[in-house]
Amino acid sequence: MEEEMMRRTAQLACLLAAPIMAMAAPAAAAVKITEFMYQGAASGSREFLEITNLGAIAVDVSNWSYNDDNPNNPVNFGSAFGSLAAGESAILTEMTADAFRSYWGLSASVKVFSIGGNSNLGGEDTINIYSSTVQSAATLVDSVAYSGTTRGVSRNLVVGGTSFVDAAMGDLFGSVYAPSTPADLGNPGRYPAANAGVPEPATWAMLIAGFGLAGAGFRRRRAAVLA
Repeated sequence: MEEEMMRRTAQLACLLAAPIMAMAAPAAAAVKITEFMYQGAASGSREFLEITNLGAIAVDVSNWSYNDDNPNNPVNFGSAFGSLAAGESAILTEMTADAFRSYWGLSASVKVFSIGGNSNLGGEDTINIYSSTVQSAATLVDSVAYSGTTRGVSRNLVVGGTSFVDAAMGDLFGSVYAPSTPADLGNPGRYPAANAGVPEPATWAMLIAGFGLAGAGFRRRRAAVLA
């Protein structure tokens, strides 16, 4: 009976170790485009796009780049961000970083990169994020093609899904009106449910250590009985 318990404990420990091994692999695929807004209600320079690390570990984005449907106009933004922690969002916008944070009421810790007048979004466009300054199919991380947008209203990635929905006051994204007339509606830098339900690596390690101690206890008991 005890040998069977030890065998099952060892099997469970191996199963729990698998997520840690997976976490060690490149996690670029966990970074998604989570929000974008085509122009502002009153100013075209207020458009933005947001990327979020939906994974459980930090992702190095220091060499990442972006373009819209014009492949001849890439924007290298990664060096401004360095890395994205689990659940962290970053913003690309035509506004200056300080002006964008002030406009949306964001703290200085929110990562914002100004693309200036490069790769402006259109009412019907494509957003491409690459894990390299060399943009190709092999380095493409995420891509969103859209149409029919409303100026001044952002679109958000459905939590746990692949489609996008327009922002609305009181939605689960925490969308708010920015102080402009007419007002822009969005929630940049605050994507919800990032990393929800994914145990941290330390949690996995504690679970595995616990089962390891349980196995050691079974072995000691068995040795005592045999003695």
